[in-house]
Amino acid sequence: MRDGRFSAFCPLFFLAAGILLAPFGGPSPAVAALAAVLVAVWLVLRRFDAALFLLPAALVFFGFSLYHHHLSPPLTSQDVRSFADGEAVSVQGRVTAIENRSLGRSTLNVDVSQIERRRIGVNCRGMVRVFIEEGEPTVRMGDSVRFYARLKRPRSFGTPGEFDFPRHLARQGIYVTAALERFEDVVLVQQSIGFSMADFLAQQRGRVVRLIDGAVSEELSPFVKALAVGEKSALLPAQRDLLSRGGVSHLFAISGLHLGIIASFFYGIGRFFYCRSETLLLLAPPRRLLPVVILPLLAGYLFLTGRAIPTQRAFLMAVAVALFCLSSRRTNPLHLLGTVAFLFLLVSPLSLYEASFQLSFAGVLGIMLGVPRLSAALKLYHWPLPLKWVTLLLLTTMTATLATAPLVALHFHMFSPAGLLANLVAVPAVGFIAVPLALMGALLSPLSPLLSNVAFAVCGEVVSTVLVVLHFLLSFPLLDSVNVFLSPKALLCPVLLLILVFLPWSRFYRLRIVLACAALLLFFLPQTTSPVLSLTVFSVGQGESLLLSTPDGKHHLIDGGGLHSETFDVGDRLLLPALARLGISALDSVILTHAHPDHYLGLGAVLSRFPVGTFRTALRREELPESLRDSLLMAQVPLETLPAGWMHDSVDCSARLSLYVPPQIGNINDRSVVLLASLGEASLLLTGDLESAGVGELLDNLSHDSVQLLKLPHHGSRHSSAEALLEALKPQMVFTSVGLANRYGFPHEPVVNALTSQGISFYRTDWNGTLRFVSDGKDWQVYPWRSRLFR
Repeated sequence: MRDGRFSAFCPLFFLAAGILLAPFGGPSPAVAALAAVLVAVWLVLRRFDAALFLLPAALVFFGFSLYHHHLSPPLTSQDVRSFADGEAVSVQGRVTAIENRSLGRSTLNVDVSQIERRRIGVNCRGMVRVFIEEGEPTVRMGDSVRFYARLKRPRSFGTPGEFDFPRHLARQGIYVTAALERFEDVVLVQQSIGFSMADFLAQQRGRVVRLIDGAVSEELSPFVKALAVGEKSALLPAQRDLLSRGGVSHLFAISGLHLGIIASFFYGIGRFFYCRSETLLLLAPPRRLLPVVILPLLAGYLFLTGRAIPTQRAFLMAVAVALFCLSSRRTNPLHLLGTVAFLFLLVSPLSLYEASFQLSFAGVLGIMLGVPRLSAALKLYHWPLPLKWVTLLLLTTMTATLATAPLVALHFHMFSPAGLLANLVAVPAVGFIAVPLALMGALLSPLSPLLSNVAFAVCGEVVSTVLVVLHFLLSFPLLDSVNVFLSPKALLCPVLLLILVFLPWSRFYRLRIVLACAALLLFFLPQTTSPVLSLTVFSVGQGESLLLSTPDGKHHLIDGGGLHSETFDVGDRLLLPALARLGISALDSVILTHAHPDHYLGLGAVLSRFPVGTFRTALRREELPESLRDSLLMAQVPLETLPAGWMHDSVDCSARLSLYVPPQIGNINDRSVVLLASLGEASLLLTGDLESAGVGELLDNLSHDSVQLLKLPHHGSRHSSAEALLEALKPQMVFTSVGLANRYGFPHEPVVNALTSQGISFYRTDWNGTLRFVSDGKDWQVYPWRSRLFR
């Protein structure tokens, strides 16, 4: 770029481009070799101007290769991944991290040293994340422990838009997981010997947590813990929802903002004493030495609060600033931001996909670009000091909110209008009062528990005031949060507009014109519908959820899946991100086949947060599960109770959608609503969880003598007379929605054998992930969800 302020972003841009493109392709040694070749060619031809383009290409290929190397490093014979085949083994290693999670759960990170399988011990290397359901931690960091469990590689569901948990763990260097019922299953082999800084800080964190529990009410203590030691796991879902709706979640997650406040706090105290020493003043000005002096204090704060990734990035920035100050060199803040981000991605390329990295980088960049220009335009230097501070706070909040809005919509599907006003109160109250008080309480905890309790109690009162303000602002309907479900393609328009706004007004004329034209084109470009019938089978574990899209552009969600988990909501974690990722802006109907948890639990979040035209089921309102009744009432979604027998919906002249409701008596599975759709010569049949009696009833009332695409009834159970359906309908393709290694053994072996013997193409979500079946009226094509695309 011709503007020197943005020159440091060129390497960052091309490296990030390679990392972003990497998930769409597989790992290949040739890519890394190509990057090296391009660099070598550049070294030979660097005198020619045309050779300059070789370096950006090399960075793109290097980022591509770097991503896959960190996502799946080369496997060695002693790697713990070699034992992650599901067989139970005895694992011994050293505890490197302990985390308390919600509902009494805990996790351990164990650096494995030995694995015993079939009474044969093998030296091993690698990290294991151990999930523990209940019990208080009985070991400390640095202790040597042993446990007996099945090692597994973390696995995604294979659904569009889902949170990539394996990649999240890989960023931390963890590629294997294990699960235990109780903490008592972890056996202490040897306690850590000698002084350990990590163990010392863990003890201090535990001391601080106990003091907060004693000094602050149960309702407020989770917020104070989050500010004091970065312990967010104690926050209840309702409390997290309140912070999100109010747009102040960032204040209760230890980040660069908090590190900056603490740095200012230490710098102010240090400068006060520094300026009273004539010797120090003659040696060097305070702004040259003090930033280096306070670095150890910031490092202590970093480790005390759990070394969150945003805080690590901020600490790296602080180190860079301190070194520049020490050398008396000046640099453009934008250069510093671009350089630090580039170095961070070199070390941890998978961080680019973390929401915290994207939000913190976009927020800081927005503040750096927007606030100085707006301040100059308003001529704030002439304003009275109190008004100037309030205006600067408003401008900072506004620019950071605008810069991060597309990312918030992408990751959290939410926009919080109340945040602009709430942050005017929350930022100074939390940032300049509550955070210093929380830090003071933590520092005083080993010296004076009484003073520490006072600091925590006052901190709790400050937080209480902020929460009251949040409740007040959210009581106005126009300020409450808005659910936003936009596909990455739809988000491109506001992103282009934001780049247009934040670009320097006096430069980049041609680029600004191109961006404006592209944004207008995206905004006014009509949405086209494809004249096909498609069925998307979401991979939701042991459950079922399907999306039927008809040629007239309507979308019908059939069932919503549901795992037996108190912490994982299928609707919130899988279905809503999938609908947004696929560009679905509204559902014309949601159809519940029957009221079993693995079919309805995920629908609560969809009905509450997503635009739904009609909820259709064979059940009356009073027969619905309570959670669904509450969601329907809250979202005011109309309920249509389907009568028994066939019901036909007209789609267009060539497509047809029909629903069949069996008699609502007997086994709940045999009451499942059946859906039949056809386009031209192609048809599909969705059979819910029908069993033998229900299948017989369906065949007696089915006018079609064949269908091309069939969903196995009851996930392929041997009791569902699947063989009778195959014999009567002669499908070309069959699929089922099942969880990997589910406890029911679905699909059962006799059903699979029947499909194999007849040569029918069989697809299953536990092996294939999310599936999309598409027909133009002649036959069906299937596209599994692979590498972020249906292909």
